Amino acid sequence: MVRTPAVPVNGNALIWARQHVGLDIHSVADRLQVRPERVDHWERNLEPPSLARLRQVADLYGQTIAFFMRPTLPEVDDSSRPPDFRGQGATTPSLALMREMDRALHRRKVFLELGSPADFALDDFVFDSPEEAGERLRARLAISDDYASTDSGKALKQWITLVENLGVLVFQMSRVEPRECQGLSLFYSPVPIVILNGADDANVRSFTLFHELGHILHRSGALCELEADNEVE
Repeated sequence: MVRTPAVPVNGNALIWARQHVGLDIHSVADRLQVRPERVDHWERNLEPPSLARLRQVADLYGQTIAFFMRPTLPEVDDSSRPPDFRGQGATTPSLALMREMDRALHRRKVFLELGSPADFALDDFVFDSPEEAGERLRARLAISDDYASTDSGKALKQWITLVENLGVLVFQMSRVEPRECQGLSLFYSPVPIVILNGADDANVRSFTLFHELGHILHRSGALCELEADNEVE
């Protein structure tokens, strides 16, 4: 077996990436099938990982190999994580879901860099009771029978356009099971984010789109699944 060369890395970048995906040293060691001491040595710059191991680490953390060589660490925006997580007994999002959130945040950053975004058109919206808020939203959007369609895919595209015209970025994620997350929202002003699960039926995504828009109107972000028992949900 040919041994790949060792790669000098920034141990703090390894720590940052590991914590960013919510793993401890023992979990990483189990997944890579190495001793926890080995992972600890990489992070404390006592022993550089081999290129082969670094590739495994990069895949596990959802980063590039070059990320671990950067001299400074990225700033973390605490608002980039929805405050509540509901799903099949999990307490934290899966790695796949966290990567989808990171991808959406990167796209928002690029969007902001490309020009001056319009303000969120419902910044003055008052969310009192869910029923009254729903009626007020329908009136503000001037939703008519023209939006009714027997083609669920076509209807979804129309709803997405309507929401994006408010100044909301709407993305669709993949590689995440709907039973874990059917949609999520991240509130920012300007340019809040809604992410739908592309594995869901178009009718379900239409429902999720407005469900997440409700969270944005409530000035909150959330990870959602349809069996939530909260009255507002």
